[in-house]
Amino acid sequence: MTLLAATALVAVAGCKKDEPSAGATSAGPAKPKSAKVTDPHYSVEIMPNGTCAVGADCEARVELVALGGYHVNKEYPYKFTAAPSKDVEYLGKDPAGTSVFTKSAGDYAAAGEERALMTVRFRAKAAGKVDVEGTYKFSVCSEQNCQIESAELGAKLDVK
Repeated sequence: MTLLAATALVAVAGCKKDEPSAGATSAGPAKPKSAKVTDPHYSVEIMPNGTCAVGADCEARVELVALGGYHVNKEYPYKFTAAPSKDVEYLGKDPAGTSVFTKSAGDYAAAGEERALMTVRFRAKAAGKVDVEGTYKFSVCSEQNCQIESAELGAKLDVK
């Protein structure tokens, strides 16, 4: 019986909960920002959400899709922190600042078990291509564990 309990303890200890996967961003040299980041457990992408005109309120959408038997972690406090930009003024409502978009500020929406959306609101200062960049913090879970992830995202969006 003691051997069985010890074996169960080793099995539980081997299940790493809340650790980033191999595709997660780590503290090290800065990786170039990409519009889409994929991993065996998730795909996350930033893209335009409709058309955008100079001086108008515009939106980008960050879409998270859980893959490989994983699902969106409903309990995680999702957050997108936009990088400073000379091209856009961010319109976030989070108490942390206008460049912060969070679940608690109403910027996040679950779209089923495997999909979630984060809305990033901004106002473009000029027509042409504008950079919308930032760090998205999120979590996906399987039956065995939950992974806390971070992705550096960036896209050039068209402004009319």
